[in-house]
Amino acid sequence: MKKLLAILMILCCCLVSLAAAEDAIPTPYAPVLEQVRKALAGDEDILMDDDFNSALYYLPLYDGTGIGWALMDLDGDGSDELLLGEVGNSEWIDGSILDIWTIRDGQAILLGRGWERNRMYLTDEGDGTYGLYHEGSNSAFESVCSHGLIRDGQLVDVTQIDIVSDMEAEDTTYYLNESIVIDEAIAGELIESWFALTMTMEFTPLML
Repeated sequence: MKKLLAILMILCCCLVSLAAAEDAIPTPYAPVLEQVRKALAGDEDILMDDDFNSALYYLPLYDGTGIGWALMDLDGDGSDELLLGEVGNSEWIDGSILDIWTIRDGQAILLGRGWERNRMYLTDEGDGTYGLYHEGSNSAFESVCSHGLIRDGQLVDVTQIDIVSDMEAEDTTYYLNESIVIDEAIAGELIESWFALTMTMEFTPLML
């Protein structure tokens, strides 16, 4: 009985801590989090809404994980961005981010979005600033990697590499910024340099 009471007390303390942490989330992000809660509860209107990232619903469902949040000032303007991602291990996501929201004119604005075929990672640029690295796949024959910097609540200076395979010709072409053909070695070096900047995120579980 004493052990059971101790466990219950620990659980209560954890819930209180999570609730207190969410109280610190800036008010403009409240509708975003409420929409996620409703989606996780199975709200069909939200799940069918094209503006909602359905990966926030089905990835935790498939992986047996949960959704969490983090606050970070990504562009140095003194206002925190809201980052959403899976809590726990996921073979699909592996520490990447599903949504990033920023505040503009008092409103929550989507800054970046990821899903299982478009993984989005935060990058540490080493000077107190951050960026985003994306790696995705449009089909079995085309994949895309890109890197950009987060400045003033926007993603800027984006560099993209498209990798297109011709199965009949058994050939692969690498495009820089969609138009310039580059060598495989140069493409590989760029992608490796971007991935080396990626950060492993830890999220606080969202209270449901």
